[in-house]
Amino acid sequence: MTEKRKYFRIEAKIPLEVRLVPEAERKDLRSEILKTPTFYPGKSLPPNEDEWDLIDWMKVLNYKLDTLIGLLSKERSPEGKSPLPSGMQLTHVNISAGGLAFISKAGYKSGDVLCLKTVLPANPPLCLLLYGKVVLMQKVQEYFKVGVEFLGLSGDIRHEVANFVMNQERETLRDGLK
Repeated sequence: MTEKRKYFRIEAKIPLEVRLVPEAERKDLRSEILKTPTFYPGKSLPPNEDEWDLIDWMKVLNYKLDTLIGLLSKERSPEGKSPLPSGMQLTHVNISAGGLAFISKAGYKSGDVLCLKTVLPANPPLCLLLYGKVVLMQKVQEYFKVGVEFLGLSGDIRHEVANFVMNQERETLRDGLK
């Protein structure tokens, strides 16, 4: 049997939100990198020109601290509230630069278009809005295995996903050597 895949794939656990894109919204779909909002309490004076690099580093540090606090509060929270962005669930996926597969409670039809919001655990984390066409739909007990082929992916976003996949594989190999 010959393998038709163009890209290397890995198993990963990432935050994921999935929604079916209605037929009327399916024209000119373009995946994009989402900006991570930052929060600064109170008012401050405008920075000097030489302080912009420091401000960028502080934004990254602020985001990382918020993420860590969220993860720690989940571990300690008796309600088990998720630190993930609203609507996202930590999901096991099989991902490559060409698409991804995941298990879903919802069933879809071959050819359906899905909107996929995710955060790839990179440094800094990469928030993505992706679109994919359903190319695989298999019933697995009471769930469905859904495979999607990415649509409207720019070269930059495909490169970022490929980097994530290769970095995860590198970590797996490094951990295996220990």
